Amino acid sequence: MLEGAVNLAERVTGKDLDGDGYVAGTGCPVSKPGTGCPFRNPAFTLPVYPALDPEKLPKVAEHGVLGQLDGTWVNVPGTWGVHTTIMPAPGSTSEQMFGAFHFLTQEYTETLQFRKNTNPVRNRLGSNEQFIGALNYETSIVDRNNLEIHFEMGQYLWLGVWTHEKAAPYDKEGDPVLYSRKTTEADVKNDFLFPTLAAGSQGPQFLPPFSISRQGSIPHGNSIQLFGKQPNDPNKEGPWKDIPNKDIPLEIYPGANNGVLWDADSVAFHPSMGFTAQQLNDLTAKQLGDPEGCPSSRVKPAFAAKLANYPQPIGSADYLDPESNVAYMGRIFNGAQKLNQPDGTVVEKSLFPYCVQPNIKLVEANQKLIDDGLEIISYDKFTLNTVIPQGLQGGSLNNHGTERYCKVHDMKVTMWISKVKNKANGKIYQQLQYEQLMHFQFGFGTDGAHTLWPHIQCNTLRRKSDLDDEVSQGKRARSS
Repeated sequence: MLEGAVNLAERVTGKDLDGDGYVAGTGCPVSKPGTGCPFRNPAFTLPVYPALDPEKLPKVAEHGVLGQLDGTWVNVPGTWGVHTTIMPAPGSTSEQMFGAFHFLTQEYTETLQFRKNTNPVRNRLGSNEQFIGALNYETSIVDRNNLEIHFEMGQYLWLGVWTHEKAAPYDKEGDPVLYSRKTTEADVKNDFLFPTLAAGSQGPQFLPPFSISRQGSIPHGNSIQLFGKQPNDPNKEGPWKDIPNKDIPLEIYPGANNGVLWDADSVAFHPSMGFTAQQLNDLTAKQLGDPEGCPSSRVKPAFAAKLANYPQPIGSADYLDPESNVAYMGRIFNGAQKLNQPDGTVVEKSLFPYCVQPNIKLVEANQKLIDDGLEIISYDKFTLNTVIPQGLQGGSLNNHGTERYCKVHDMKVTMWISKVKNKANGKIYQQLQYEQLMHFQFGFGTDGAHTLWPHIQCNTLRRKSDLDDEVSQGKRARSS
């Protein structure tokens, strides 16, 4: 009983009260005092974060990979991003019918602004302190008829990179992000901590599961929170091994550079809609007469033509069963946008194949760089998601209308920040690409389960300042 009381007191005070050379709660639970712990392998211990001096707080925010985003990004004149959006059809209700939807796809131009906050944002976490690097962002998206169709604002947050060697900044430009904090004599007095904490007390160090987060506000009635971290490059050594890989060929989706066509994670329809990317690949291969089952080019499946005059009488050549999956989602393949003309007429322009897989725009943009005598010499990539395999989850808060009729189920965004070199003159500039995918959840499907509808945005941007310089030097025509 007495020994237990002494041990409890040692845990509270952090002092050796019984003179046995051991402070309860600080040593190995299986070894004798003064001997080494058989389980304590330095390779598996947490880093020792620098101690925070309350009188000398960090003054320069560390932004890591996000620091490269600072500035204004726009489309190169004559290029556009593309979106695909599935939304509830007019007259439908999620309570009375399965997912009847309207499909919209458009090309757009964008002005995407990032602004670094030079001062770090302090999070007091007890035994740990975190000094976040924040970037405000704001985007405005305009369709090809010059109508603003989306705007959004929020922050990207740099949460720090952990390495075993030390809690090092990402690029050494700012102060460290993570610090340790012990109780001081002044803390005990000022915060009335006795007998809970004694001077020198400190809990475990915090190991952040993520290095980046994004929070945003969207005027449809959604607030989003996404988390992610950068992939490590196992070929790097030393304390910078957690910096993202910068010297491998950029690949927008797996196999994109090797002729792989429809990608299951990037198409504008979800398996819950009754059709899959594998079915599309199989249909395309069969239609092209490819015995290996690997389509060599992107073509519309034959059923897309039948949808032009849907519905047709039973028995006719163009008849499609209204209960079939192709009748339900096949209109996606005929996605088109309406463009206003100077004479007042409206022209309908097909957006295939981008209406089926928007990130093909990104693949083609990078291929054009190569065709024009440029090359991507390095890039940084990161992916943020609301859905995390385990632990803390991100998510979307929706207002009452979107929550009930078109709830945002999940969201994922991937960014590529590339350095592009002109082989002719050696000049290097930056390019920003992104693919953003969210799923809207409709009330129920024909089998009673939820139906998920993808909403995808993809775009390729350059720094506005670089484009303005090219115009002033006569290397690029001024955009109208």
